[in-house]
Amino acid sequence: MDQGFNNVIIESDSTIAIDLVEHDISPLHLYAPLIKNIRQFQNMDWTIVFHHTFREDNECADWLAKKGATSDVSLHIWYSCPPQLSNVLIAYASAMSLTLLPDLSIDEIHHQWMIKYDRTYANSSEMERRKAIFKENLEFIEKRNKMNSAAGKNYTLGLNDFSDITTDEMISCSGIMNIPNELVSSKTMFFFDDIPESIDWRERGAVTSVKRQGRCGCCWAFATMATIEGLWKIKMGELISLSAQHLIDCDKGSNGCHGGYITSAFKFEKLHANGVPSEADYPFKGVQQACRNDFRPSAGFDGYKFVPHDDEQQLLQAVAKQPVAAQIAYGPELSGYKGGIYSGSCGPVLNHAVTIVGYGVSVDGQKYWIIKNSWGEFWGESGYLKLIRGTGSPGGHCSITADYSIYPTLTL
Repeated sequence: MDQGFNNVIIESDSTIAIDLVEHDISPLHLYAPLIKNIRQFQNMDWTIVFHHTFREDNECADWLAKKGATSDVSLHIWYSCPPQLSNVLIAYASAMSLTLLPDLSIDEIHHQWMIKYDRTYANSSEMERRKAIFKENLEFIEKRNKMNSAAGKNYTLGLNDFSDITTDEMISCSGIMNIPNELVSSKTMFFFDDIPESIDWRERGAVTSVKRQGRCGCCWAFATMATIEGLWKIKMGELISLSAQHLIDCDKGSNGCHGGYITSAFKFEKLHANGVPSEADYPFKGVQQACRNDFRPSAGFDGYKFVPHDDEQQLLQAVAKQPVAAQIAYGPELSGYKGGIYSGSCGPVLNHAVTIVGYGVSVDGQKYWIIKNSWGEFWGESGYLKLIRGTGSPGGHCSITADYSIYPTLTL
């Protein structure tokens, strides 16, 4: 906490009160660094209440007029003039919550959410249908956050750009491919090296920006390319964003935007004589199109290896060397993940491909994987997930070690 603000009072484990100076019309300018620091805490369920007392009733309206708006969507800030002679401003870092914001109707919360995520609907009936789904998701977020807090779990759920769609609409985009035993045995790598306690390939410049697959079920393609990007940076010193669209269009062993297999993706790109195109040369379109070969190769690899399934230590050692493609069993709760080390519910089967770009240990000793997703930067921790590890459960949490993980190789 920034000790420079002597008017900041921690009222409880989840609420901070800040008394504003009289007639202060720019509290965000003064307190934005404080809000930012609070939101970076591991426990993100803070409510920040700014108290501003007015001597006369009309001063609140004048104050709002000077602000020029009644809300700041980008920071989840709401301004209001309660009947009492004080203005209360609430900022929160988790869900836009009915409990935290009892004076806001679901219509108002949904409207603010639509503005933030630039959401529009075809007609009023579609808007009402989506609003009903949004309300159900918001209530689920509230309920689960309360349960998690009571249980001492250190992750939170929140609203994101998936908050008006159903679980069924979240695309299952990766499948389990039957791999011949002789192929697995010839390509399985075992490690017996000393490794660091933590590693983050983002900090080493081997991870490109988070991508957003949208309604295209192509997580398998993004996960594959992310590992090749990491390998190319580690081996060749150059970080290039590579084309997932190339796999969507050209890998006949997968099904484009209707799901695919990371094994097939690696096999295809290895055999493709022209090398791997960049995102700039072969941009993502979000739909399957005709396969193109008119591009300049930007990266490549000469093989790929499997990490033994059900072996967390082997996966740990692989990730210590480079980013690794893996699969998880996605469930409804994961779509609302906001931050912290996820130990929540998962799905019954492997259905989503991701890239493991590191691992670490929290200050209280909790171990986790650092996972790059392809659901955009509004999801999770700017597009990333911290998934609990070291639980001893078969297959790892969300079955992350239940199947073979894969990484590319390049011999120089």
